[in-house]
Amino acid sequence: MVYLRRLCRRSKYRVVWTVTIAAGALFMFTSWHLTVEVAHVPVKVQNRDSTTERVKLEVRPRYAHLDFPLDLPHQHTTLLAGIPKSRRVVLVIGLATVSRPKGDYFFDTIASLFYNNTVKQKKEVTIVAMLADRNQSYNDEKYPQELRTGQLLVVSRPNTDHVFQALSPKRTHGDDVVRIQWRSKQNLDYAALMEFSAHFADYYVQIEDDVKPATDYYNKIRKFIWEKRHVSWAMLDLNPNGFVAKLFMTDDLPKLVVLLRLFYLDQPCDYTVIYFAKLLAQTEQIESKEKLFFHRGKHSSLGDTKRSVDHIPGWGDDNDVDKKPRNHSNPSATVFTSMAAAKTKYKAEHAYNLSTTQFFWGMGIRVGDFFTVVLDQPQKLRGVIVATGFNEQVSRDTLAYGVVQVGNVTRVPGEYDMAPNKDRPICENTQLVGNFSKGYFGGHVLYPDLVACINILVTGKQPEWLVIREIVVFV
Repeated sequence: MVYLRRLCRRSKYRVVWTVTIAAGALFMFTSWHLTVEVAHVPVKVQNRDSTTERVKLEVRPRYAHLDFPLDLPHQHTTLLAGIPKSRRVVLVIGLATVSRPKGDYFFDTIASLFYNNTVKQKKEVTIVAMLADRNQSYNDEKYPQELRTGQLLVVSRPNTDHVFQALSPKRTHGDDVVRIQWRSKQNLDYAALMEFSAHFADYYVQIEDDVKPATDYYNKIRKFIWEKRHVSWAMLDLNPNGFVAKLFMTDDLPKLVVLLRLFYLDQPCDYTVIYFAKLLAQTEQIESKEKLFFHRGKHSSLGDTKRSVDHIPGWGDDNDVDKKPRNHSNPSATVFTSMAAAKTKYKAEHAYNLSTTQFFWGMGIRVGDFFTVVLDQPQKLRGVIVATGFNEQVSRDTLAYGVVQVGNVTRVPGEYDMAPNKDRPICENTQLVGNFSKGYFGGHVLYPDLVACINILVTGKQPEWLVIREIVVFV
């Protein structure tokens, strides 16, 4: 009897050990299947002047045991442009973009991410942009420095729209078939993007392709992480709405990738991440005190759907820029500038036109850049006012270093002008009227002759873009 008891006890131990070993083996098998295979494939790329060999990076996930269509070409994520950094950085920001029936916000989003970072911060941030259904090519001339230094990586996935359009999934959350097809593709796009990006940084931010960040967003994100250092978290909300901006630890991304792919037909991604956080023992949503990313796209990538936009203080909204018109008319003139407009709608002439609420917004400002007003008829001037930046309350995009000059002889660019500076009006016999102070200039013009031109000249390093909201001339 005692012998039988001992035998049963030993048998129980054997069963326990057998189950434990089996579970461990299953875990190792699953982990092996969830590894990422990185293949370096030499690809010949035709340049303008020569044919060079470039390494093509492909990420091929092994998910043979999971329930999603293995015949889809989503399993290949290819690096189109950019050179990955040789070291792990603090933050990687991922966004997947598709073409929209109306509106295109992708390049505005990329520009705003770079614009809001200092040189030092750019070294700790990598942006991974996925072209999910666009032409599978990228112009290397756009952001060449960022591509060379690993600040920007552009990846692609084959267009799978035709595959999803053929699906007839079950209806969930009251969504119609078109919306389910759209959100299913988004799930797999995000999964592939996260899988590719997880190796480059300690933290990962998933954003939509039509957002803009808050000022100094990098430091604010780091501060937010530091404030939650004693909290067990899996996801931090940088914008509480939908999937506008979510922060994850990259070590957790493989688990999230599995969930997105398992339930790609059943759940929208913004629902899946809520379940994901709960599975990792995060009991409540953790939001930052202020929005760190703002949704700006009015037109969704889903048909003709319209979406609401977030207000961003200091980003050029109508209620951020001091209002014109004034009860004043400037003398007729033509405006020339060497500064590139942030968008075509921010025209140089808007700064001189006091009858409109619009303004000029320039980017990539360099020392020596000019903004010149050439009067149609030389005038005797009494004073000039030049206001830069959004307004007196929002000290942003003001001219840091600059002067105002006036002159009396001008050579205007002509169609047949072959001079070296043929695109620049020559304002000669100039006299300094004064310097800018905190982005503002206002003063009397003590010039003995008639004034033919007014010249705004950038004299020092400009840390931001530049808004010239109004130029007022008194005759």
